Amino acid sequence: MTPPLGGRGIGTNNDEETHLSNTTGGDKVFSTPWTTDRMLKMSNAVPAVNTTFYAGQAVGRDGSGNMVQMDDTAKAEFVGILVDAVRTTVLSDDAVGDKLFMTEQPQQFTAKISGAAAGDEGRKVYWLYNNEVSYSAGASGNLAGHVWHVKDSTHVTVLPPWITHATAGGDKAVISRAATGTATLTKFDANKVVLMPLTSSATTTLPSAATLSPGDRITLVNTSANSSTPTVAPAGSDTINGAASYTQSTTQYATAVFRTDGSSKWYVEVPGPSGTVGATTFSGAVGVNAALVVTDNEAASFAVGRLGATTPAFVVDASTASSITGVSVKSAASGGGVTVAAVGETNVAVLLDAKGSGTLTLNSVATGNVVLGRAATGVSLAVTAGLTSSGPTGAGVGYAAGAGGAVTQATSRTTGVTVNTLCGAITTDTSSLAAGAEAEFTVTNSTVAATDVVVVCLKTESATGTSIPFVSTVAAGSFKITLSNLHASTADTSASVVSFAVVKAVAS
Repeated sequence: MTPPLGGRGIGTNNDEETHLSNTTGGDKVFSTPWTTDRMLKMSNAVPAVNTTFYAGQAVGRDGSGNMVQMDDTAKAEFVGILVDAVRTTVLSDDAVGDKLFMTEQPQQFTAKISGAAAGDEGRKVYWLYNNEVSYSAGASGNLAGHVWHVKDSTHVTVLPPWITHATAGGDKAVISRAATGTATLTKFDANKVVLMPLTSSATTTLPSAATLSPGDRITLVNTSANSSTPTVAPAGSDTINGAASYTQSTTQYATAVFRTDGSSKWYVEVPGPSGTVGATTFSGAVGVNAALVVTDNEAASFAVGRLGATTPAFVVDASTASSITGVSVKSAASGGGVTVAAVGETNVAVLLDAKGSGTLTLNSVATGNVVLGRAATGVSLAVTAGLTSSGPTGAGVGYAAGAGGAVTQATSRTTGVTVNTLCGAITTDTSSLAAGAEAEFTVTNSTVAATDVVVVCLKTESATGTSIPFVSTVAAGSFKITLSNLHASTADTSASVVSFAVVKAVAS
């Protein structure tokens, strides 16, 4: 008598009943036989040149849904194996619907391939010719299915896309790795989400890229709330973004997606809040080891924080207490410079603008100078609301070293001098200037405009008199200084040193 399902198991030598410990009642595995292969009757697309179709070849459909040869010459969707065509030639002047073909959609099919080997099961294959598949996606990436069985080095049995569509292109499962130690993933973890509930820093090793198909991905999620560091390592000589390892963020729920080329490389497609690849450290979900190009339809091309009311290309929103407060740029080395410049066109203005009564501060913490203008020729600084200095010591408005010049008067106190700087010192001649007398001389200076204000004072007083300088005339390219000996009885027979400074001014 045959025992009921689950009621009697394997007989022993005592002919006693033995119940399998993991099977109770009717909880057995039941099989469903293969269903009848489906058939499609399809019209062919009109080819550019006469085309011959053969029974047993792979066919697909183009963007209009008409049947075409299935290979790597053009993008198409694989739909089945041609049944009833025997050297049927479709002419280039036929019309769609002139010929209808019976197309089989089998549960499995066997096709030629190069270099198949045990362990390739589960890999994607793509149509190379209408009777041969390849592990390479080629130019068109026309998917043939997944390898179910390797028959020999040149033939594989394939599950077609209509059988594997439930997982093709999507995540297969969500699994969890151990909380400690190194976890080594395999090709069967491709297209899965791997949770990492780490209790201490640990390494997760990715599968060998060569065991996967181009485009396969693995998603790693750091579910740990502690500061454990998840390190991701490639297998063997594989690389991750060209580096030998990847350090994922310690932030809880930080996620990184790794996508492979199916050969030897992995790429970080969606980095988490922060991470490090080799010497490159980054923040935000951006690509690394490559140029960052941002193009979108938002008000700002690239924004950090909430978008404001204005529409600049780069926005840093520091309007909330928890937000960032500015932008910092680190130079490459001590003493190295950081440049913020307008480029790309000629005569481009740069605007640094505080809002309302806000203060624009330059050099708030450094001890170096703030230099405005080109070092060689200098440029004007236009201030519409006043220029003031609030420093009680070591600060003020004036000229720095390099802006001045010095000259000595020759022959007499009325002999002209030339000094083409904005400030400087003029040493007068020692010829006698009588008590109560005056002497005027011209200072040729190319920096002076007719509307400028020239300020003079005594830097060093004469030893024998009291000669006071003042500016008597200002013209374009020159100004005149008058020396007046104010002493009632003593002539001035010694040199004086007169300091001058040009203050730029306009009449309207």
